[in-house]
Amino acid sequence: MFWPSTSGADTGPRDRLRRELHTVITVQFTVRPGQGDASGFDLGDMTVTGDLGTADSAGHVPDQGMMIYLSVVQLLDSLGDFLRGNARVAP
Repeated sequence: MFWPSTSGADTGPRDRLRRELHTVITVQFTVRPGQGDASGFDLGDMTVTGDLGTADSAGHVPDQGMMIYLSVVQLLDSLGDFLRGNARVAP
């Protein structure tokens, strides 16, 4: 989906953007300890790291933890829309 055109022809701004994408983004998901047996509602944190820095949900006041399994599913579902260009962005 993100591979540049092999023909070398410029098909528009989206194709140019694809050729410029070289950033690696690392996403780490962690489940908080001490919650007993795993369930779909376990609390956890996300850390997203890229060239411009790191964003994470751990260690904030108020607490930014989330139901990690549900959050990962929602993130991946939203990522599909984003990659297809169908994502809505809040102002």
